[in-house]
Amino acid sequence: MTVEINQLGKVMLAEIKGVDITRPIDPETWDLINYAFLDHKVLVFRDQPLTPSLFAQFGALQPHITEKYRHPNFEELMVMTNLDQNGEINPAEEARGNAWHTDMCYFESPAKATLLHTQQIPDVDGDTEFANMTLAFAKMPSRLKLQIEGQLATFR
Repeated sequence: MTVEINQLGKVMLAEIKGVDITRPIDPETWDLINYAFLDHKVLVFRDQPLTPSLFAQFGALQPHITEKYRHPNFEELMVMTNLDQNGEINPAEEARGNAWHTDMCYFESPAKATLLHTQQIPDVDGDTEFANMTLAFAKMPSRLKLQIEGQLATFR
């Protein structure tokens, strides 16, 4: 089957079709996927049942520093949920997810990407939003770019 890369958004987001990510992928196809990632920043592979062991085919996995959400059998994976052990929405977890963040940016060598595999989608809300910071920087006024050039940020 031929690989299709369909742009879904104006500033980022593309769907990849014609690739079964549950099977070994040849190097040429990986190159296409990588270039699509670099161009579109967010890729969608619909209806692809990922098992925890399949995540590693996308590259080396790095455990998150927060141990609370680690998968019980795969420490490199996090199980993100706002449900408590009874399947009810936990208000503390609901509030935690409403903040912008960049995954693993506090490492000296940050992760290239974050993989998300949705298990359950709520009827309302539950959105995951992304920002194209490459485009934001490109459109930033030159004087502001000069102000921030060479600056460092600290996370607390």
